[in-house]
Amino acid sequence: TLFRSGRHELELASQRSSDVLKEAKQRASEIILQAEKRATEIVEESKRTAKEEGDRIIAGAKADIEHEVFSAKES
Repeated sequence: TLFRSGRHELELASQRSSDVLKEAKQRASEIILQAEKRATEIVEESKRTAKEEGDRIIAGAKADIEHEVFSAKES
């Protein structure tokens, strides 16, 4: 009958809706996980860059100190 057919269609639509929502939540979780992983990579990359820059500054300062010490000894 029309009533049973309509009810069946409603049940199918409800199930499809539930499936789509479940899939969307799963995809959202995957996107969040990827974003968290990328954020960690960015932080680690920034730490490496900062350490390299710090090492260059320290090396330059040491070279300046050695030059000043040498110049002072020459005087």
